[in-house]
Amino acid sequence: GHAARRGSVWSVVFILTEALVGAALVLLGLVGVDASTARAWVMVLHLLNTFVLLGWLALTAAWASGMPASPGLGGLMRRRGWLAAALLAMLLSGSTGAIAALGDTLFPATSFAHGLQQDFSGSSHILLKLRVWHPVAACLAATVIWLSTSAATAGASTTPDAQRTRTLGSWLAGLVLLQVTFGFLNAALLAPNWMQLVHLGLADSIWVLLVLFASSQARLST
Repeated sequence: GHAARRGSVWSVVFILTEALVGAALVLLGLVGVDASTARAWVMVLHLLNTFVLLGWLALTAAWASGMPASPGLGGLMRRRGWLAAALLAMLLSGSTGAIAALGDTLFPATSFAHGLQQDFSGSSHILLKLRVWHPVAACLAATVIWLSTSAATAGASTTPDAQRTRTLGSWLAGLVLLQVTFGFLNAALLAPNWMQLVHLGLADSIWVLLVLFASSQARLST
């Protein structure tokens, strides 16, 4: 009946679906220089599954380490609308980021100006036309997450739950600022592979912290 047991079960479920989606990419030939919209959709699905998997793994580790369980997403949406919006905004940012990364890889720009021309040219591939939505979604996610953390970090309560929430919120806000900086650097450097990996790693870290922050914040409302 422990929450960590439930979390571990869901973690196994999403590890299996992660493997299935990865296998689909290979078996359907959605690799290499394939620039089909099908590849983009499957990569978005792959990214979303990864986020859900990381969320369950983070919660399982936290619950197994003694962090009390909190209400589910339904309770979170009723009590903490900003947090629910932050989670959804982060999923949107990650989805558009997967498309942007695919476009950067398949159609590399020779300069920053060339990249902008690709984004807004009527003859560009659909992946390049969609790429411009990632910074929009990322800025939206950063704003909503910042609003979500500001109230928690300003609280005066000294309970363990409140202190944990403030600590997670402070780390989350700092990591979001770092990610925005790396996002601009990624664009300025024309999205080299190593920078894309750093950018993705930061996105995964923000997601994990956001899930833990939302869980801790939701518990304060119970």
